[in-house]
Amino acid sequence: WFAPSAPLMNLRMSQEGRLMLNHRAWNEGGMDQVRSVVSGNTLTITNTGSSTVRVPVSVPNGSTRSGATFGASYAGQRSAWITLGAGKSTKIRLG
Repeated sequence: WFAPSAPLMNLRMSQEGRLMLNHRAWNEGGMDQVRSVVSGNTLTITNTGSSTVRVPVSVPNGSTRSGATFGASYAGQRSAWITLGAGKSTKIRLG
């Protein structure tokens, strides 16, 4: 977050509110039901819990999910919040 390539962002109040809600849910137990593994150039994220969870993900530029560029570019990386249903997994090909 603190690098010359990380410009200051000016989010709308609705975006700030959504971000704060995501962080609160993640901190209040979401992180306890998510496991991630890197094998080769693939990141696999799995929700081991019994409820849907929003997961913050940051990966190198050039990463893809289902063949599409993953997330938004910021500070030389790509990041996004993804939603994983109970018992579900997703794979991200790392760039």
